[in-house]
Amino acid sequence: MRSAAERISDLIYFWFLSFIATLIAALTGTFIVALSTGSAGAVAILPWGLFMGSKFAAPVTCGLFPLTALFLAGRKAATFGFPLVGLLGGAVTMWLWMEGRIDGMAGPVFVAAGMMGGLASGVFYGRALREFA
Repeated sequence: MRSAAERISDLIYFWFLSFIATLIAALTGTFIVALSTGSAGAVAILPWGLFMGSKFAAPVTCGLFPLTALFLAGRKAATFGFPLVGLLGGAVTMWLWMEGRIDGMAGPVFVAAGMMGGLASGVFYGRALREFA
């Protein structure tokens, strides 16, 4: 039986993982959007991209990943399961957030950025969780 202090330290660890995974997804998505739209001032949009990317990534990194951890913690499937959940979750989240807000060819760019951001953060989260268990 685990003590209360051990459980609290586990929760802090999972919260920290979610926070770092959110930043990874936001950075990845920001750079993909900046590079694919031809933005020469990618560094100038970094603070805004981190803010918006974190808002878009939070449902996946702070919602889906901890729920997935309940099923995959300590298993080798976590290495491949989290990137898959991040890829699909990032695509669905961005599609739902951007539906009807962006016209033209920019919509698929944002969905692809969500997919790649979810994939990158899923790789990090799955590997860190596997090392933890």
